[in-house]
Amino acid sequence: MRLRFTLTLVTLALSSVALAQESKLPSYGSLDDIKTLHKVYVAAEDSESRERILKSLSKYNGLEVVSSPDDAEFFIEYGVLSRESLGNASLIEKDRKVKAQLRAYRNVPDKGRVIAWAKTNERETEHFMGMKMYDSGRGENELTKDFIKALKKARGEK
Repeated sequence: MRLRFTLTLVTLALSSVALAQESKLPSYGSLDDIKTLHKVYVAAEDSESRERILKSLSKYNGLEVVSSPDDAEFFIEYGVLSRESLGNASLIEKDRKVKAQLRAYRNVPDKGRVIAWAKTNERETEHFMGMKMYDSGRGENELTKDFIKALKKARGEK
């Protein structure tokens, strides 16, 4: 009986370890995890967002954007978390409240994805007959500038 109980406990413990290792959930670190790294790969939901992020990053000489994830030391990922329609007024659509997030992370062997920095913001957009007329501008550019500012601070730069 005691042997069966011990075997059951060992099996449960090993199962929970296996499940934890298979988990795709990230762990959280800090900018200290990436402050000495320079090669970054940028991923975004759409090419326009990626181009805006690349343009903002190009103003900072402390990073080298690489074209392949295999060449990257860490990653910047931008994604829209939600879009909320704010209603229509004839041809002008007070389109959306957009909630988005920018994350910087690295992949660590045996740990998986370690998020070093993340920030979320919201912005509003308006469209007229399908064409964007207004964007509050608090999107990719602002998040990228905030990331660069935080990274410079972590690196002791001005």
